[in-house]
Amino acid sequence: MAVQIPLNTATSIRRRLSIGAGQPVEHHQITYVIRRLGIKPVGRAGQMPVYSDDDVSRIGEEIKRIAARRSVLNSTSAVAG
Repeated sequence: MAVQIPLNTATSIRRRLSIGAGQPVEHHQITYVIRRLGIKPVGRAGQMPVYSDDDVSRIGEEIKRIAARRSVLNSTSAVAG
């Protein structure tokens, strides 16, 4: 019997973070953060890069920071308008 190990690909990270955030996280947001933070994959599953659990945590924190900044900017522009 084969053992199934969950792999942290960009798609699975998106699903995982969307469930945790209660709002959808888009695939392009995940890939943007990976590039911006210079995160390197720990391996590959076929052609798909696989990331560590620590990397997933870093990605999640950055997504939260981006959402918080966007929220502040949106509330500021609503007040100014």
